[in-house]
Amino acid sequence: HALRTIADRHGTTVANAAAAWVLHQLGADGGWLILGVRDTTHLDEHKGLRDVALDADDVAQIGAVLAKGASPAANGDIWSFERGLA
Repeated sequence: HALRTIADRHGTTVANAAAAWVLHQLGADGGWLILGVRDTTHLDEHKGLRDVALDADDVAQIGAVLAKGASPAANGDIWSFERGLA
């Protein structure tokens, strides 16, 4: 619901709102985000990501939702689920 609200406010998709949040978390040092594109029809949608600039309210709204959940790190490393340990 939070991502839909943010996406609508920025005139983009939920996927782009989520991707913009990931890029925001990478900060000024930057980093990479791998987008899944099933076919060429998604390319135009993903190009819109360049125009999504989250503000402090957007980041806080997503952070509030994430704060309600448990961090995957609390259950071990990323492969714990595959090993049946989590």
